[in-house]
Amino acid sequence: MPPAVNDATISPSRAETRTAVVVGALGQDGTLLSRYLRSKGYRVVAVTRQGVLKSDGSVDTLDLLNMSGVEAFIAAILPDEIYFLAAHHHSSDQDAGDLGTLLQQSHETHGLRFLSLLQACAKRSPETRLFYASSALVFGHPESRPQDEATPMRPACAYGVTKLFGMGLCEIFRRDHGLFCSAGILFNHESPLRQQQFVSRKISKAVIAIKRGIQTELVLGSLDTEIDWSAAEDFVRAMPAVLALDAPRDFVFASGKLHSLREFCAIAFSTVGLDFRNHVKVAEALVVRKPRTIPLHGNPARLMQATGWRPEINFEQLVSGLVQAEMDRTR
Repeated sequence: MPPAVNDATISPSRAETRTAVVVGALGQDGTLLSRYLRSKGYRVVAVTRQGVLKSDGSVDTLDLLNMSGVEAFIAAILPDEIYFLAAHHHSSDQDAGDLGTLLQQSHETHGLRFLSLLQACAKRSPETRLFYASSALVFGHPESRPQDEATPMRPACAYGVTKLFGMGLCEIFRRDHGLFCSAGILFNHESPLRQQQFVSRKISKAVIAIKRGIQTELVLGSLDTEIDWSAAEDFVRAMPAVLALDAPRDFVFASGKLHSLREFCAIAFSTVGLDFRNHVKVAEALVVRKPRTIPLHGNPARLMQATGWRPEINFEQLVSGLVQAEMDRTR
């Protein structure tokens, strides 16, 4: 049996002298991962779009597209681990605008910045272990479910295409440079830190506004859409466990369970004593992307077997927790 994630794999004694660089440190995953690593005794170096965030709130400039600057940064720190969590997000109910611009921005964020870190580690810190946060969108419109690490990857959007490019970089630097690079294929994962354009945050905000009489209804594009939801807090526990393995591999991060938006709404509204059927309306025109005939549904068996990781927050706890957090935030 593999060790439990919260036990020997990343115990405080193992991590007390370790340094981790978290790229995308102010996002949902970066915030939660930084908090988790610090609780395990890590020194965390937080990297944002502006640069390296210092403990006093100031920023040391670092452009991840500047190879010489990145190389000097890696040489100075010699990090034990790097977590590349940077993301250029775009939700399904937003107009993508110019596709070329979106692809270029996504490519820079998901690919070129990661490439700079890989090259710098290969040259200056070859013992550094790197984790790349990919996305279930690399599967595009899958032909079967659930999806696992062997499922064909045929991305159908800029986000998925450029995340797959990042996964390809992991493979190249594993094979040709001997770096320890692992990718996590992350399915939907939520927390109260989600940005407002995501449907989970949109629903939780509306629930509280309707409960308080500020809003009368919530309009969604569909209630039948099925999603493999997890808690972001669970995913960040698995990331360092992946880097603690004997060899680098790519893993699906998922709950393995599907729940509809209807179920999400039912739990969210019931958390404050309301019936969602009295407040939720459907307007299919809100969805601008082609719907999937087969949903994104992950199989996390490899991750569980290799690391001993198990999710600790179930779907009901996740949804009710998001609503409660929104209520606390807006008191």
